[in-house]
Amino acid sequence: MPQMINVNFSQDDSYRYKMEAPQIRQEGDGNGVHTAFDNLSQISTALRRSTAELVKHFEFAFGTMCQKKEDAEIYSFNGKYDYQTVMQALQAFVKNYVLCQHCGNPETVHDVKQDLVLSHCRACGKYFELKPKSTQKLIAWLIRIKNTVDQKKRKTINPVQIVGKIQKVIDNIDNLKNQLKEFTDQGQIQEEELPVVLVAAYFQQKDVKTDFPKFLEMLTAIDQFTKYHHIYFLYAIELLVKQKLETFETTPNLLNFILQKSSDLIQKDTFALFRSEQAEIFVPQEFHEKVVDMATQFFDWIDNEDVEEIEEIEEIDEDQE
Repeated sequence: MPQMINVNFSQDDSYRYKMEAPQIRQEGDGNGVHTAFDNLSQISTALRRSTAELVKHFEFAFGTMCQKKEDAEIYSFNGKYDYQTVMQALQAFVKNYVLCQHCGNPETVHDVKQDLVLSHCRACGKYFELKPKSTQKLIAWLIRIKNTVDQKKRKTINPVQIVGKIQKVIDNIDNLKNQLKEFTDQGQIQEEELPVVLVAAYFQQKDVKTDFPKFLEMLTAIDQFTKYHHIYFLYAIELLVKQKLETFETTPNLLNFILQKSSDLIQKDTFALFRSEQAEIFVPQEFHEKVVDMATQFFDWIDNEDVEEIEEIEEIDEDQE
């Protein structure tokens, strides 16, 4: 089990926002020495920031470049950096770019404008501007990346049209990848919207009770679907429950079964983040609480790692099918 620490670096055991402590190691020697992170993606997920954003922060903090291993989520930074140096850089990132300046909660999302970055706290509802881009390299980078999409070339497209186009290629993985790349390149789908449109497109045509395992197989084959999207995938499932509430209510263990199958793809801490979520993402807070209650059996299994419990969910599902 990885060591878990508070997102705000406090020693309060009751603090509910957790992340993995950095797992680093030094490799190589001489001019070829580098510091490898084994869990940078997990940390960025807990902080609700893209891995690219966290990587860029460390590049600026260390004054070096990062390389990612092709076959693993391992990020290596040129140079030798001890644990204290890494933690200091991570604390600076959390303080400047994650925690709300009003209530101190890590419930912020960024809205990048032409020349500034506004942060909106979903816990207290307040907005604030991040530090000026002239003094913060990461802010300038965020603005530059956001403005990379040529606004003149961006085509407005109705979400219904997006879902319809995806449905036409949903059974051909190569065509699906190309279609998703086109949408993202043109700015027609934002990062957090990707799981939503995939879930919507797939289950408008297919039966959620029988086809969910095939849907997961499709997800694992899509390059654009990364660990950054996992929490938004759970939000998308929550929205699916709302849209097909009668199906889920008449099949009580269906949601437990879906989450159990998803646990092969999604890590335990992401499920914990979803369960503790207080913000209104795609559904009202009251409905989110209802969904969590519906998934009690699954979360009990996650908490206790009870094998018999998970086998029971599978058996119930087989009876339903």
